[in-house]
Formats: sequence, structure tokens, C-alpha cells
Amino acid sequence: MAIDEYLETELQNFQRMRTMPHYRELIPLLDSLYVEGIDLIPAASPPYFGRLLLVCHKSLLGAASLLLRLHPDDAGPVTRRSIEAALIAAAVKHDPANLAEWQSFEERTKRWDARQEGQKPKPLRPSITYPETEQVERLWSQLGMLSDAYVHFTPEFMLNLDWRNADVDDGTVSVHLNYFTKDRPQVEREMVTLAGVHSATLDIFDTCYDRTFQANRRWASLRRLLDIRGAQLASMLPRPSAPSDGDKTDTVDPRGQKGK
Repeated sequence: MAIDEYLETELQNFQRMRTMPHYRELIPLLDSLYVEGIDLIPAASPPYFGRLLLVCHKSLLGAASLLLRLHPDDAGPVTRRSIEAALIAAAVKHDPANLAEWQSFEERTKRWDARQEGQKPKPLRPSITYPETEQVERLWSQLGMLSDAYVHFTPEFMLNLDWRNADVDDGTVSVHLNYFTKDRPQVEREMVTLAGVHSATLDIFDTCYDRTFQANRRWASLRRLLDIRGAQLASMLPRPSAPSDGDKTDTVDPRGQKGK
């Protein structure tokens, strides 16, 4: 597929998939919760929470856009980074000392210096403590699943791609890769999963701001509506098909139905 055909197909997918209820019922509502939440942030709040919240909002928009273009494999890494940002926010609220531990300016500078000198940098493992809450545990679970399915080059990542084999007259096999998933249920599942990730993310930031969001009647009402819509759409999702032996012609999501 040449670049012009690729871009034209993306545009067609984007326009067509914007009508799917899993997008229309969830993503604009999540966007409203972010935008209205940003307006509710107390003026005296630490700026790093605001920066992390903006990163997560941007990630929501980016991942949703990629899903509408039928690129769940590219949307996954965007969402994983968003999860990491939300977890850092939870950790800093839990213990402000975690911020300096995460930044580790001196150690990170040493790593870049080593690269410049052609050396392999030492591993960096900041000692960060996280609160044991339902939202944090949910995000940790999703982070691991996204890592295996979409972020790292794993067998699960290869399994999720849309492969097709075709016999050739000379007895050989021609291998084809669809650059856009044809598995609409996979995109629907990922859209519901995305909503679940960001609902937990918003709850974490609400905690960071001492429940300022939930104290607003309109925001709290929209947040409840998100749970209702998410549960309804999740209940309608078909179960992902089980892997079969040999090469796959259909994409398979090993994670099942996740999110709210």
C-alpha cells in the first residue's frame, strides 16, 4: 500500500467509524469531564498535577483518533503512557517525595552522558511507592496487558495483526498484512477499554485535588453517566474469538472485555 492510498483509507475509516456508538457515547463525554475538570482545579494546586492531567487528556484524544482510523496497535502505546502519567500522579499524592524520585535528574543525566560516549547506560529503577487503591490496581493491570499486546514486539502483538496467506500457482505462499484492522469488535472493545482507563484516571486526579471534581454537581453527574454508558456498551460486546492453529486471518484480542 502506497502512502497516498494509506492516507486516503485512513480518512475514510475516520469518517465512517465516528458514527459507532462506542465512540459517540463515551469519548465526547470523557472529553467533557476532562475539560470541565480542568476548569475546576483549585488555583493554589501544585502545577505538576495539572501538567499530568493535560498529558492524560491529550492521550485520550490521540488514542481515540487512532482507534477511529482502525489502528488499535498504535493507540495502545499512547494509552500506556497515559496510564504511567496517572500512576505518577497517584504516587506523588500518596507521598510527595515520589516526585523527586521519579525525576531522578542526576541519574538520568548520567544515562544520557553514557549514550553520548557510546556506552550502555546503567538501568534506572526509581524507588516509587504507590497507593493501594482500586483505580491504581486497575491501571496497573491494563498497563501490563497493553505492554504485551501492543507496545512491545511480542507474539501477542503479531497475533493481533491482520494476516492473510494466499497460495500461489508455483506452490509458494504469498503473505499479506492488512494495515488497518478489519475486526470492528476489536475496535469496539478497545474503545470501551479506553473509557475504563480514563474513568479511573479521572478518579485519580479527583483524589489529587481532594475531591474537587466530585464536589461539583454537574461533573459528578457526568461521571455517573459515564459509568452507566460504559456498562451498557460493555455488556453488548461480543467475546473475542479464540486463537486457532496456524496463521491467523482474523485479529484476536487476548485481553477480553476490559474497562467500564
